[in-house]
Amino acid sequence: MNEKTLLKVENLSVEFIVNNSKKKAIRDINFNLNQGEILGIVGESGSGKSVTALSAMRLISEPAGKISKGKIILNVGDKNIDLAELSEKDMQKIRGKDISMIFQEPMTSLNPVHTCGEQIVETILQHKKYNSKTKIYNTLNYIWIYFLNFILSILNILSFSSIKTLKRKRLTKEKKIAR
Repeated sequence: MNEKTLLKVENLSVEFIVNNSKKKAIRDINFNLNQGEILGIVGESGSGKSVTALSAMRLISEPAGKISKGKIILNVGDKNIDLAELSEKDMQKIRGKDISMIFQEPMTSLNPVHTCGEQIVETILQHKKYNSKTKIYNTLNYIWIYFLNFILSILNILSFSSIKTLKRKRLTKEKKIAR
């Protein structure tokens, strides 16, 4: 693996137990993801795109599903680590810090029982050494204020656009800023 390769998947096969028999979901998948590249995995519904991505993150739920063969090599600093061989405890140290995934449906990646802030703080605390949750929550408050201002700006643009589209003669504009 050269120094520009971030992720290398070699001969990856994943199987699931369905009605007491093994079913191969993906067979001998190979790809490299190099620094600065964008990788798209394209295929029909049920072709194994999500299983491939979930396998790279080691999020396939065992024992129903398992990586039956292959390597998932992640370049972390100056080390190449085979994720397929790591324990779940070691994977938790890497997941979210060195490798992460943006899910197709963002609402399914959040737990409705906990606030968004709690879930973000949990991830930060797992990978960074902070002596206080207060610092993290203060940062999240600033992010939230910027987010609200962004949303209000978008709403202003939309309302202005609808007024211009209707070609109204009188235009009034009011802007509120979250504090």
